[in-house]
Amino acid sequence: MSSNLLATQLRTELKAQDSVLDYVTDILEVDWLYPKQSQVMLDFYDSGNPYTECVLLIGMRSGKTTVASIMGTYEAYQLINMVKPITYYGLPKGSEIFIFNVAVSEQQAKDTVFAHIKARIDSSDWWQNQSMIEHHNEFIFPVADGRIVIRCGHSNSASLAGKTTKCGIIDEIARFKETGGKSSAEIVYETIRRSTRTFNKPNHPTDGHVISISSPMYQDDYQMQLYNWGKKSDLTYTMRCPTWEFNPNISFESLEEEFIRNPESAWRDYGAVPSAALELYIREPQKVRAAVIREYKDPFSREDGELVFEWKGRDGMYYYLGGDPAVRNDCFGLGLVHREGDIVINDWAFRFEPEKKSSDIREIDAKELREFIIQVSEVCNLEGAVFDTWQYPETIQQLRDKIGNVVQHTVDKATYDMLKEGMYTGRTRIADYEVLIEELTSLELIRGKRVDHPKRGSKDVSDAVANAVWMELDESGSGGELAFAGVNF
Repeated sequence: MSSNLLATQLRTELKAQDSVLDYVTDILEVDWLYPKQSQVMLDFYDSGNPYTECVLLIGMRSGKTTVASIMGTYEAYQLINMVKPITYYGLPKGSEIFIFNVAVSEQQAKDTVFAHIKARIDSSDWWQNQSMIEHHNEFIFPVADGRIVIRCGHSNSASLAGKTTKCGIIDEIARFKETGGKSSAEIVYETIRRSTRTFNKPNHPTDGHVISISSPMYQDDYQMQLYNWGKKSDLTYTMRCPTWEFNPNISFESLEEEFIRNPESAWRDYGAVPSAALELYIREPQKVRAAVIREYKDPFSREDGELVFEWKGRDGMYYYLGGDPAVRNDCFGLGLVHREGDIVINDWAFRFEPEKKSSDIREIDAKELREFIIQVSEVCNLEGAVFDTWQYPETIQQLRDKIGNVVQHTVDKATYDMLKEGMYTGRTRIADYEVLIEELTSLELIRGKRVDHPKRGSKDVSDAVANAVWMELDESGSGGELAFAGVNF
């Protein structure tokens, strides 16, 4: 390379080192950013205001993932061009500096921000000329005194702790667990924030960054909390923007159908305005986990495609079965309960999944479902069964012929209130079945009156368990006692 070309390249790299928009055009060779995308990066990096945190509350399909990917590669670019970043930041020679991209699951992290990061690197001549090692979930760039690592990962604080993180990018934190466990929103955010402190010292006070980009879920989800806190902090950059303002290719009018079908969800997902009409039904999900039977043993397995059920009821116990087909008839939830003293025990829960009948048809194996329900009535003293709807009439009639007491009861908020109060007070224990736990902790309360599953969610198993608990309480006459327990929801 001639000295003139080398000098030109050096000047280009130096400009990009100090200007994120020069980096975008000259290094990434990108000339198609939306004005709001450019504004976010210009405000955060080059406005003259020293920020350590960035909280973007932006609607879906807006292009916010592109912003996150550019910011992630820019952080790595600045480190690489320091030549000896490990030495500059006072780290032991040979250390690694991380740029983390975190989502609810590693697969989601790979499919969203990390996929965009890979696209930026793959389409840039400058990046392709760098020495790098590429793995399925990371890029590693050797530098003179160590390594720079761009890695995507699961929202588990254990996998993040102990890493020297220059920048943590958190994707859709509003959809992380609210409380409890290593994957909860607050614990993950604080783990990353603490790990960036190495880069926020007196001689470089704002070099460590935490970037959270999410559409909201509820009025006080963790992203909303970060946004409200950030507005009061001089070190936090915040932006709240609906999809149609951030992305000029999507107009408000083009989303009209979404707003007609479900205005609350549409304002939340695209307008970045969570409605007071939508909130989590179970505000303390840790109490769901606390209600789980720790010694639970899953009685279900499959051998050569056949369902194997290894469970028998106990003598002297009366059991109640709840069943709930999903709205589209593509799954069937079941739950069984019995009482021991003052405690209602959820013995097991299960979801029948559809089998693929053809290229575009998936449906429940009705014969297998019927045989299973009849088998349940033969291995325990089944005192009653309750179904949300009268689907599968042959199954229901055959069960009624065997046990007599089969009723239909629509699961409503009052039904769920019984289950929730029982879990909150320790008077209902639930099976350690992840589908059930996930459904319960994701339920939404709509306008304070109706309990439903979130978009792309389900509640067929939780409906079945709630109905089984309702029937047991109704049959035993214990429903009234729970109603006056005085628990504050």
